[in-house]
Amino acid sequence: MLVSVAIQKSYSMAKGKATAPAAGTAKYQQLLSLADSLQKVWAAEPDIQWDALYSVVNIGTVTATNSFALDATINSVVKRETDPIYLSSGSSRVDYSLVKPNQLYINRDFKAVAQAGRNLVFPTAFTADSPQFGYSINVPSILYPNEITLASDTIQVPEPMWLVFMMAAEFIATDVVRQNQRGKNLEYAVELMRKMKQDNQGQYEDVATEWNPLGEDWA
Repeated sequence: MLVSVAIQKSYSMAKGKATAPAAGTAKYQQLLSLADSLQKVWAAEPDIQWDALYSVVNIGTVTATNSFALDATINSVVKRETDPIYLSSGSSRVDYSLVKPNQLYINRDFKAVAQAGRNLVFPTAFTADSPQFGYSINVPSILYPNEITLASDTIQVPEPMWLVFMMAAEFIATDVVRQNQRGKNLEYAVELMRKMKQDNQGQYEDVATEWNPLGEDWA
């Protein structure tokens, strides 16, 4: 769904009017801002990693160091044994298990890597003689949602009507006349959030359960 459509639908839900405010007006800009803010709220929903924001990000190549900066688009690194960080070159691939920074040393004899702040850290520095020197570093990631700045932007929320109902609810939060419609819009949004989580269930279960990389407790 385009943001322009979400604006029209949310205004109709909020005000009971078929025609949305004209582009550039204060009300239109308010709805545009709500779309961006609420999509970020969706992306930050606790205990879930959305399939819609999943991507394997190439953060560069292996050089003579043990620390590599994460791409600015990455919100979080996926913490699943079935989806490891890996180094690749052509058909060659080497998987690395993600561990806590304080577990990196004790796992130095394994293929392990840790996230320390906005960096991936390997147990020891690579050298020009390392077998994986020059390989690409691939990180299964959950990305930040795109910024919504234009009516022509596309909504990333899998159930865009969730965003529509939330926009409507927030738009009339301080409207004395229409405030009684807020609860209904929130109820619709709650049901759609539940549906999105069910559709995302496989990944949701992986995140919600305890993960034990290399025999160590992550939690």
